[in-house]
Amino acid sequence: MLRRDRQIRMQIHQLLDACLFAISFWLAYVLRSNPELIDLFSLPPVNPFEDYVWLYLLVIPAAPVILETQGFYTRPMLGSRRTTAWQLSKACLITVLGLILVLFFFKMIIARSVIIWFGFISFFLVMIKEELLRMAFRSNLAKSQYLRRFILVGTSAETTRMKAELDDKSRREMDVVSEVDLHQTSISQFVALLHELSVNGVIISTKHSYFEQVEEVIHACELEGVEAWLVADFFKTQISRTSFDDFHGHPVLVFRTTPEASWQSVMKQLLDFFGALALLILLSGPLFSEATNVRTRAKLQACTWAGPAKFSIFLKSTPRKCKRNIEMTPLCNIEVTLPRVLGSREVRRGGGVVDEQAGVQPS
Repeated sequence: MLRRDRQIRMQIHQLLDACLFAISFWLAYVLRSNPELIDLFSLPPVNPFEDYVWLYLLVIPAAPVILETQGFYTRPMLGSRRTTAWQLSKACLITVLGLILVLFFFKMIIARSVIIWFGFISFFLVMIKEELLRMAFRSNLAKSQYLRRFILVGTSAETTRMKAELDDKSRREMDVVSEVDLHQTSISQFVALLHELSVNGVIISTKHSYFEQVEEVIHACELEGVEAWLVADFFKTQISRTSFDDFHGHPVLVFRTTPEASWQSVMKQLLDFFGALALLILLSGPLFSEATNVRTRAKLQACTWAGPAKFSIFLKSTPRKCKRNIEMTPLCNIEVTLPRVLGSREVRRGGGVVDEQAGVQPS
């Protein structure tokens, strides 16, 4: 199935699931507010439904997104029931835990049992929907309506490989009715095959085919009103992604390694710009204060100068006259150059006070 068809089908399923989750939430509230159940289990009375309405703003858009993150919409339509139940149960559990966390952070007094019952009811409703769709797609009417018939065009090796991929991924949606080798089949025979098999489309692999033959096949499909899908895997790329675009009316295959232009990229650029601007405004005050401090320290360092300061080192000598009269004998005189800050008269060194006139006095 083409990507556009898959997207449309996924959006339809997302809309249905959002409605089912909303109905599940309403049913959970109805069950919790039932007077018989309240009396049976001795439950406290529940808040009015108006207190729960705002939760719909979270449940309706969040439920399809959570299901998509669990791969619920990328699985085969008639896949395993175990896989379907496992993915759905994880999505319901995440939704319930998310609602409980929202109620906790906002400190809202709402019956928690409504949220828990909502998780179980939503699981059963969505599973019932999936079982009904499974039964519908297995019916003969659905097969005749949704099963599409295709012809594979290419070399024998290419058509065999493509048929194996289709059987693995789209076995319930596409039926390969014939395989055509362009090197052994003429265009007239190909047109007769289109009339005979009454197919819905033709899938063309051009890896080992000439473009002249491919052009003839596409032209024949155009005249017969049959879809032609050209598989663009004739170039093996490493990391490039192939997309189709239009360049002044000419169809173009684009091999792109960077993300293509989208609303997500535009929103990301706007978010980066305004986020950086807001952060810069918030930090402008501390940055300006720090810049001012750095400038002030630089000015003070520029005002410092070095000048000579002569001082003596005194040692305590033996008392000569009495204990009260103690002579201080200078041991030596040292003349050094000490930095002096403008406006300051003293600088401390090793516990003493250095004065340019008096020398060093012990502290």
